[in-house]
Amino acid sequence: MASSATCRSRRHAKRHLDLERGRIVAVSAWRPALDLRGVERNQPTRAARAAGSFPNLAFLQLLFGYRSLDELRHAFADCIIRTPEAYDLLTTLFPKQPSNVWAVL
Repeated sequence: MASSATCRSRRHAKRHLDLERGRIVAVSAWRPALDLRGVERNQPTRAARAAGSFPNLAFLQLLFGYRSLDELRHAFADCIIRTPEAYDLLTTLFPKQPSNVWAVL
């Protein structure tokens, strides 16, 4: 079963991740889907936007398990998840867990 996610940062280009069986199989430049439906300010929208966006390096905290998605949404006002499917995907793929990240020199 294949699924996908889109990551966005203000400093970096938007990236689209293709996932298959829990593994990243392709990374490509993100192109907005014109038929994306979601809720923006409690109103349905069809605007071309990513299903989720994270400020600066906040996605890394989710990726490495340092914070849960709900904690990031509470801590950063501009951490936005627009669809329930994106929320479910991100909470399933990136649960909060103990992590120990080492720098590679």
